[in-house]
Amino acid sequence: MDAAAVRNSLCEVISDIQTFSGLECPSLNGGTKPARDVKDFSSEVWPVAIAMLEEKTGVIVPDDDNLFYDAKSKAVLTIDQCVERVMILAAEQPKDKKQEEATDE
Repeated sequence: MDAAAVRNSLCEVISDIQTFSGLECPSLNGGTKPARDVKDFSSEVWPVAIAMLEEKTGVIVPDDDNLFYDAKSKAVLTIDQCVERVMILAAEQPKDKKQEEATDE
């Protein structure tokens, strides 16, 4: 999986969540900060978005990792920064584990 595929999956997840919530979704691009730029996309929704992204990509995000917020800098992250974090996680995970967990559902 390449970064473009992860970006597309993340944008689909955010758009789907907004649709399911009955909220409009702004145009999403690499510079969009979902936590700031997407209405009601808050820390209460992030775990759902992460789980949906895991399902789409097969990349497992540790429970203590927040893709949308950097606790050290206290900054909300852009879609491209989120994608970068997913790509790092993907590289660290054994391929068999990612494929197995993505197909178990």
